[in-house]
Amino acid sequence: MKTHKNMKLFFIADIIVFILFTAAAFILPFVRKAAFWTGYGFGALSLLTTALVVWYSLSHDGLKGKFYGIPSVLIVLLYVIIQIPLSLVEMALPIIPYKYIVLINLILFAIVLIGLIGAQMGKNAVVSTDERIMNKTYFIKSMQSEINMLIPDSHNPLIQKELRSLSETVRYSDPVSIPQTAELESRMEELLLVLKENLNTDNYDFQKKCREFSQLLSDRNQKIKLSK
Repeated sequence: MKTHKNMKLFFIADIIVFILFTAAAFILPFVRKAAFWTGYGFGALSLLTTALVVWYSLSHDGLKGKFYGIPSVLIVLLYVIIQIPLSLVEMALPIIPYKYIVLINLILFAIVLIGLIGAQMGKNAVVSTDERIMNKTYFIKSMQSEINMLIPDSHNPLIQKELRSLSETVRYSDPVSIPQTAELESRMEELLLVLKENLNTDNYDFQKKCREFSQLLSDRNQKIKLSK
């Protein structure tokens, strides 16, 4: 909600700058020929581009999505800061051939577009990396969560103690899975199902299953350690 309010405030500021820019363009005694219209057109384009980029960059859900859009916002804000004064100078100096004005503005706009493309590529790369890391850390988080959920389901204090110990072991395990640990993790998932079905059975059998689970977890961690 706060981000949407900030976006509205930004759009209001963008409109105010556009009104002031337009007022300056048509109130001041500029010679309104090709150079004037070129400068004015690119100035207006910079404000429109800024509004569109800010809307696109900050309208994504989630704090991370908005945070990753900040570089694009900074690029267009810098573009406006450069383009508006440049446009005013171009409108005030009709002696400059409009072809040169067009070329200068196009070069600046192209640099901005390249910067925006680079920022988007960087954002996509970071988001993709985040997703891969999230997928790789899902197993350990899931295991710990499921073990913690089993603790109140058991009425046996000794089994509850075993589950708490197992949860701590999982908690301090390497959080990132690798392809080489897939088989071990699959066996751990199967063993966890067995533990769920035997929450109120013989203590010795349950402890034996917990030790087996811990051993699989230790083997998994060892494989991950060797792969680094």
